[in-house]
Amino acid sequence: MLGLMKKEFFTMKNYIITAGVIMIVLIMAMKGSGAAEIGMFSGYVMAYISIFMITMIAFDEKNKWDRYSSPMPVTKKQQVLCKYIMQLLSIIILTALFVVLCAVNGKSALYIKEVTVIPVAISIIISSIVLMLSYKFGVNKARMIFVGMIFLIVFALKMCGLTDEAYFITGNSNMFYIISIIVAFAIYIASFCLSVHFHSNKDF
Repeated sequence: MLGLMKKEFFTMKNYIITAGVIMIVLIMAMKGSGAAEIGMFSGYVMAYISIFMITMIAFDEKNKWDRYSSPMPVTKKQQVLCKYIMQLLSIIILTALFVVLCAVNGKSALYIKEVTVIPVAISIIISSIVLMLSYKFGVNKARMIFVGMIFLIVFALKMCGLTDEAYFITGNSNMFYIISIIVAFAIYIASFCLSVHFHSNKDF
């Protein structure tokens, strides 16, 4: 399992570093309101993590990794688990970076909580669904579905008025945050189980 993690890390090392640098530049240059920070953070993390995971699977497909690894003492479940661990680690790293930068800029702990919890939950949900779709339909179809999904989510949030700054800064209770994280991880686990099922049924 550790070998699989090293393989994923070395494959995407430069991509991860570049994404982190871009995020630092965007946050340090931004002087907008709380809503602007929320929009930047949630949009960037959702897009980056989803594209990151699709890219990792695309590399495997291009290099026929599944056929190459079939005689190795590595199960298909472990290969899928490795992708999901990398997904979660990426979200944690980017969130930690965002929190540190907010703290450096003098933001309060309450403010940081209010602008990170919901975007993190949404990022986990979206990236989990994208991973599952990639294992089910392949990366090309998953990319198209991802674009359509983002459009529908943004449109739905706008129609419901959930993109307003007042909603994110003052409208959420602690219970809402807890429920959001619980729902996100429930979808994360369900997505993992389905991805294992789809990947296990593929012939290489």
